[in-house]
Amino acid sequence: TIMLSRSSLRAATLLVIFATYIGLTPTTSYSNPPQFQSSLRAHTTMNSIGRRIRNIAVDTDVGFDDLFALTMLLGSQDVNIRIITTVQGMTKPDTGADVVRRLLKRFGREDVPVHVGAETPEYGHTIEESGWGRKYAASYQENIDKLGLPTVEYSGVSPTRNTAAQALAEVCRTNPDTTLLCLGPLTNIHAMSQLLEQTGSTNGSPPRPLTYHDMVLMGGAVHCPGNCGPNRESEFNFYSNPRAAHAVFASTSTSSRNARVGSIRLADLDTANAVHR
Repeated sequence: TIMLSRSSLRAATLLVIFATYIGLTPTTSYSNPPQFQSSLRAHTTMNSIGRRIRNIAVDTDVGFDDLFALTMLLGSQDVNIRIITTVQGMTKPDTGADVVRRLLKRFGREDVPVHVGAETPEYGHTIEESGWGRKYAASYQENIDKLGLPTVEYSGVSPTRNTAAQALAEVCRTNPDTTLLCLGPLTNIHAMSQLLEQTGSTNGSPPRPLTYHDMVLMGGAVHCPGNCGPNRESEFNFYSNPRAAHAVFASTSTSSRNARVGSIRLADLDTANAVHR
């Protein structure tokens, strides 16, 4: 079906993202000028077999490809997921958060915080604007149910709504070795940056610079045709919120008292096409 073919393509991309993340495969890298490069050394934590554990924060629109990536991460001894936030893209953020919690329950990782993030802004684009997107959205819940994930009762800690930007900022502040893994539109990431620039702090305490070790994201069509837009010139994640994508990349060439950004590793449709072939 259309859903499976597109999901398979993006899932292949996410395999490359994960391989890149653990240092196996190069992708396009957009780094700060030397004067803005972080001098931090990632804190080294070792797992039971003596390999370094990487701390990550995952921002996802919870497509089926993203669930594939999350399954890989949850099954890995080499990563520690500190937080998962949801954003509108392949589904609504509250729906996505519910699915993520069901997946976490399957893995016995209900300790991972889940925060519901932003919906697509008025100037953005939603999945329902395209023919394949409408079919995908219409069958989303039906296909999720086919995965056989356990149900989640909300008697405990339910997903915290509309706090993704704040939660991501706090994770990065308190764990400066954190890598941001961005699998959907960059709406939450942009909101996090705006929050920090406006307030300098997310809880009223004296501002501490936001520093993340690295950002790995899927998005863009650099040297190939896209899969969205009137002329299919855009890639879905960036097309959903182009202003956010622009702002995130612009952040790598600027610095302020509130933010010290690392580098961006981009796995775009070029990468997906190469893997898919």
